[in-house]
Amino acid sequence: MKRFYSYLFIIVFCSLFICSCAETETSNAAVRDIMERVKREAKLENAVTEDMKDYSVSGRYGISPDSIVEGLVYYSPGGESADRIIIIKAKDADSVGKIENALGREITRLTEAWEGRRDGDGKEQYKRLERHIIKTRGMYVILAVCGEPKEAVKIFDGSVKKK
Repeated sequence: MKRFYSYLFIIVFCSLFICSCAETETSNAAVRDIMERVKREAKLENAVTEDMKDYSVSGRYGISPDSIVEGLVYYSPGGESADRIIIIKAKDADSVGKIENALGREITRLTEAWEGRRDGDGKEQYKRLERHIIKTRGMYVILAVCGEPKEAVKIFDGSVKKK
């Protein structure tokens, strides 16, 4: 009987060990693939995509490219639109917080820039900024400022779901 309990204990212990080691991180989705799906929904006018690993690009947002595994920004250049989608995969948890803070400062900067332009299209751009969404899922962070930010985030969530 002791042998039975010993085997039972070993089986239970191994089962618990295997379950506790199960992968709980988010998927390893490529930022480029996520962005392509989001771009189809966002449909920004005359938009360009830039790599956040480029120092000149990430520097505009106050983000160190050393804290980024992969990242893209999709926006309409020329200052005619507040629309932008930024998706970043951070290197570690500490970087996630820094990226979130930097994106929050970017929203503040854009809001201040559009605050004085509330006539005509400026009013619509200001409303878009008010509806912005910054969301984190594991090591992934998205900033969505567009006509339908909830749709962009829904696509992001579906792409970066738990394994």
